[in-house]
Amino acid sequence: MRAQEYLGPLRERPFRLLWFGRTASGVGDSVIYVALIFAVLDVGSKADLGLILAVFWLSRMVFVLAGGVWADRLPAA
Repeated sequence: MRAQEYLGPLRERPFRLLWFGRTASGVGDSVIYVALIFAVLDVGSKADLGLILAVFWLSRMVFVLAGGVWADRLPAA
């Protein structure tokens, strides 16, 4: 497959905006962990970092599960 065929969808402006927005969001979500690690290690210890990351993931897991249950109970549009 040639590059022009592979990158063809990026010629469409709405898709290009969606793709760039999703990519920037994904990069931002990934950088949050690096920033969090440096911030916690700057003021605390490695044990504090473990605790903060555990709380971060636990809260994320609880909200994703609760959101999934809530979304299943909503009427279909």
